[in-house]
Amino acid sequence: MNPALLNLKEYPMDFLIKTKERLKKEGKKIYDFGVGDPREPIEEFLVDNLRKYITCEAKYPTLKGLPELKEAISEFIKKRFKVDIESENIIPTYGSKEAIFHFPLVFINSFEEKRGVVFFSPAYPIYERGSLFANAKVFKIVLKEKNNFLPSFDSDIFFVDALKEKEYKKINLSKEEILKQTKIMFINYPHNPTGAGIDRKTLENLYELALKYNFILASDECYSEIYLGKEKPISLLEIAKDNNFKNIVVFNSLSKRSGFTGIRSGFVAGDKEVIRNYLKWRSSFGVAPQDFVQKVSILAWKDENHVEKRRKIFKEKYKLFKDFFERYNIKYFKSEFTFYIWIKMNKDYLNTLIENGIILQPGDFMGEGGEGYARLALVPSIEECKEAISLWKSLIEKGVLK
Repeated sequence: MNPALLNLKEYPMDFLIKTKERLKKEGKKIYDFGVGDPREPIEEFLVDNLRKYITCEAKYPTLKGLPELKEAISEFIKKRFKVDIESENIIPTYGSKEAIFHFPLVFINSFEEKRGVVFFSPAYPIYERGSLFANAKVFKIVLKEKNNFLPSFDSDIFFVDALKEKEYKKINLSKEEILKQTKIMFINYPHNPTGAGIDRKTLENLYELALKYNFILASDECYSEIYLGKEKPISLLEIAKDNNFKNIVVFNSLSKRSGFTGIRSGFVAGDKEVIRNYLKWRSSFGVAPQDFVQKVSILAWKDENHVEKRRKIFKEKYKLFKDFFERYNIKYFKSEFTFYIWIKMNKDYLNTLIENGIILQPGDFMGEGGEGYARLALVPSIEECKEAISLWKSLIEKGVLK
């Protein structure tokens, strides 16, 4: 067995799946806010075209991606972020998860000292898992609410050398000592699980570090289109556009934007040399989206009306919980990005909610820094959100929750 597997805990969602199965057998109604998989139906015009594009002859998909899809992605980037990017700087991917997981496998060299991967915790587990499989030196830096969950090296740092060690240890290294060893730094804004956004100055500072220490700054931006206020999240592409996207890549997908979580369609874009090398080895993974998925993705990237409809629904759900939390003095991180709410919550309170059918994800499932929090994903229907809030209120008012 790959020793990297021995270092990994059970995938967090597996525990929630087992718990929900048990509660269903006990006859309890489930309000599932635990998994970030929105239930809003995919727009009918996209489903109709998906059916149209499926044919009886299913050939291998093109790894480079259909030229029309790459052009549609380029147009989306130009319209949304005011950035001109050529098709050669873009690879369509099978969603963003596989692209992120495979990225360290291509760019980490086990025989080099400069094989560090930095990411900030709590975090989507894939940054860590792909890095461990690649035998990287993994630096996990804890995000703090006092810093609005923005990257800072003035924090707790956990380290494991996947080539030599099994367990993380807490270390005390300077920023310079870490960055000299860094090959890849993963960032994710808008942030899963906290919902935090990132400001332009912080992003500029991170990019300056990528240039100074010559590492790849890899930005997971799959929540860039889920914003509930007037402020739109910015992209790393905006910061690096005047430097030919040197040392950066961004990942994005249609999973949250269009509800394509089960269809799997995304892209990676950035530094032309990095993209060229990544494309060269992606044939080994067999992860190109099917042609019929690529064709319907063209329509999804070009249409904004269906995305705006989805944002309005998430905004309505967010207001329901915001009003409830404010009334009952439930502490949460205030943000208008993503469809997650990051709530201050102890284990007993969380377990009581779960046992009563209100499923939230424990914050520590997302790693160090998640202790004492729970993540609520605004994925059930509006009516189900109202029912869950009513149940939550009754548990408070009956003294079950304290």
